[in-house]
Amino acid sequence: MLDIVAFDLDKTLTNRDCLIPFLVYLRRNGQRLNARAGLRCFRLNRSALKRSACALLADLETQVVDTLAGQFVSTKGRSWLRPDVVSQLRNHQASGAKVVIVSASLSIYVKFFAELLGVDYRATTLEVTEGRFTGAIEGTNVRHHEKVTQLASWLAEMGVVRSDIHLTAYGDSSGDSQMMDWADSAVWVK
Repeated sequence: MLDIVAFDLDKTLTNRDCLIPFLVYLRRNGQRLNARAGLRCFRLNRSALKRSACALLADLETQVVDTLAGQFVSTKGRSWLRPDVVSQLRNHQASGAKVVIVSASLSIYVKFFAELLGVDYRATTLEVTEGRFTGAIEGTNVRHHEKVTQLASWLAEMGVVRSDIHLTAYGDSSGDSQMMDWADSAVWVK
């Protein structure tokens, strides 16, 4: 039986949410965020807030944001990793488990966390047209049941079915609960 371990990112592998600090990092590094989208952020529920935050990236060049995302993770994000949880991740890797980050955070920077940790990832993706972000989410925000959907899709890409694995999941919030329920072993990180 194959061991699969899925980790949430924000407040599970890291000690904080990363989206707002990432947007601030972009702004401080010369990126002009869509101000009209920012005005809507104050009156929204969590899902609408995410869509509005993503809209801030409308019309930014993907290559520039990708470069800044890599810098963001190496200069800021690296220090936000929780040593205790990363130690658990390393223990799973050492025992031969296949590890994946499954996060509602933006794939723009999640990919760099995944690269740093030597794992795969599934995360919320932004729509791109002609080398620029549209400001919209491509597909679905990877929260709640979408975490299970993304895990199942990732397993299918590897040619593995759920019954052939032992799944351990790490999470910290209600957005992780369905992934945690789907797992054979769930570790709630406080």
